[in-house]
Amino acid sequence: MKNLLLLLIILAFSISSLFFSCKDYENNVSIVKSIDFHTGIVELLFTFKGLYYDKHLDRETVYFSDRETFIKTFNLQGELLDTISLTNVVNFFGRKPTFIIPYSKDTIFCGNHFGEIIVVIDHIGNIYHTITINNFLPEFLQGIVSVQHFTPYQLTTSNKLLLRIYLKWFELMAQKNKFDMDLMAQHELFCKTFHGMPYFLELSHIFSDTIGYKLGLSDFYKNNFAENEASMYETFFFKETNNYLFLMCSANSKILKIEPDNFDILKEIDVKSKYTNIKRSYTYEDFLNEEFYEVEALYKGLIGEIFYDEIINKYLVIVLHSVKNKEEFEKLDGFNYRPFSIIVYDHNFENPKEYKFDANTYHTRNCFMTSEGFMIQRKPENLSINNYGTQTFDLLKFN
Repeated sequence: MKNLLLLLIILAFSISSLFFSCKDYENNVSIVKSIDFHTGIVELLFTFKGLYYDKHLDRETVYFSDRETFIKTFNLQGELLDTISLTNVVNFFGRKPTFIIPYSKDTIFCGNHFGEIIVVIDHIGNIYHTITINNFLPEFLQGIVSVQHFTPYQLTTSNKLLLRIYLKWFELMAQKNKFDMDLMAQHELFCKTFHGMPYFLELSHIFSDTIGYKLGLSDFYKNNFAENEASMYETFFFKETNNYLFLMCSANSKILKIEPDNFDILKEIDVKSKYTNIKRSYTYEDFLNEEFYEVEALYKGLIGEIFYDEIINKYLVIVLHSVKNKEEFEKLDGFNYRPFSIIVYDHNFENPKEYKFDANTYHTRNCFMTSEGFMIQRKPENLSINNYGTQTFDLLKFN
């Protein structure tokens, strides 16, 4: 009888241990596999890496660029597919490009922040098409708008290639010799002009003789920000995923879900983290106060990215945590190796579950979603001649 009782106690303890072990496991993140990409680049800049689906080749393709000499493409096994020269692009602009966005093997868009032209190259590196942004802007914006971000987007409903371009007015300080006004007056004029601008320009029939165009979200800033709120012009990031358009409004901790055909705002997602404060706000008077600006704009938490995982039918939102001061900011390489969270939402952006990551573990902005799941770059350690230019990405599973 005693043996039977002892056996039942051991069995109950084992079941209990297994139960709590599983519960603990469900709150963790596991690494499914790691992939090495031999890029030949020591440091990957987040705007020069990514993943795109090449419908002509019927495969997912990862790309990396050093901004100056090449773009390298790989498959998801880390095998090099192609090396594309950037010589013609650099010679055309007279400088390194600030955006490289592949759409397919022979349709790669390149552009600059402070320029009005986007070029398209093939896999040899030849420029075969140019797009002049000024041709599609109202007269009052011509010559003062810069390209800050753009993305080629395939509308699944019409199989139509679009190019969405985020517009930003040049900082007046860069043109201060043209204006007889002090610094405060420049910022006032900057905010007033920006407040009345459209959010982006959308181009269609890109390779035809007559390119179609329309301005998107013309009242976005007026509807969401006060005119003197300097943080309004930092909400520049947008993303197309799961057939919707998402605006990352990091200044007010919101993500806007938008119908891409008519730009109707379908949902406002208020992103909240258990580990950091995201919301920030400051006026142009604050903007001139360097100490205040650093605390509000650089050191506070912010929304980094959004992805949709088709495997689990959930959205992933990356939130970078705040840092204490300039010393910690620089120690963590700015925004790159901060502590961060990934908040997982269901398809209605409900039932959030937050996964916390320590500082100096992953590059918070070098990540992408694949058909296998979410991948993020592990922080490189002890780079030497033997592993020079090898970037390791982990495929994560959220349990």
